[in-house]
Amino acid sequence: MKLKDLLIGMRGDLPGYDDVLAFQKLRLAVREFCQFTEVWRETLPAINLVADTSVYQAISSRSSASIVRITSLKIQDVEQDATDYTFTDGRTITLDDGITPSSAVTGGLVIEVALIPGRAIERMDPDSFVLQWQDGFVAGAMSKLQGMKERQWFDPVAANGNATLFETYKAFARREAQSGNRSVQLKVSARPWK
Repeated sequence: MKLKDLLIGMRGDLPGYDDVLAFQKLRLAVREFCQFTEVWRETLPAINLVADTSVYQAISSRSSASIVRITSLKIQDVEQDATDYTFTDGRTITLDDGITPSSAVTGGLVIEVALIPGRAIERMDPDSFVLQWQDGFVAGAMSKLQGMKERQWFDPVAANGNATLFETYKAFARREAQSGNRSVQLKVSARPWK
């Protein structure tokens, strides 16, 4: 889904609206959201294990994203402690010597990672992810924009209200990412700030 599609909901609340600046703040909000929550995830393509080899290359299908951390790692369908593993150079992983396979295993290494979009992100997938968290993304961008003193849309009360809403979405998303509960719907209603 194109992130620019989310700008439509922001235009009416910002007198003298600046599309370029708003998109920049939206990107920052999305990056902050994903960095903090670790809710944007991907299961990398399964990697074939080679006998007596402990170093492997893993590639994300989202070339404009960076890996925040490994959230799940399975070797031959056995869940490992993901906190024991990190990527060096962004894509190389080294397995413990004690679990290096003695024979080849097709698709024997499965890794799930938390991602953060690149600074120049234009679109995110899946669309359902953007749709689920779009109100949080917009609240984060609006708080940054409305807090800009030198702009005609400066509104510290609205900025504070949107910042609170953004933090609420981030907290809920982080809890969801940590618990793996993807079925609960967040219901947040903004009160008018006067």
